[in-house]
Amino acid sequence: MNTTGAAERAGATPALATQEAANRNQAAMRAMASGDLVGAEAALLQAVGVAPGYLPAWLNLAAVRRQRQDVPLLVRTA
Repeated sequence: MNTTGAAERAGATPALATQEAANRNQAAMRAMASGDLVGAEAALLQAVGVAPGYLPAWLNLAAVRRQRQDVPLLVRTA
């Protein structure tokens, strides 16, 4: 899966990459609230791909994978 974001491909500043990750994290939160864990995971993978240091996305990714009982994947990703 290619998780390189538009901001990163365009040589965006770290602040722009962080904002893009925050936006994807928010999209993931909406997906989680509606029960779409697969969609939430996809958005969170994009978020950490754009800004690997964005901790909220990593924490939410762990929560999604825990809910999906997919913790071994979390260990392999990290």
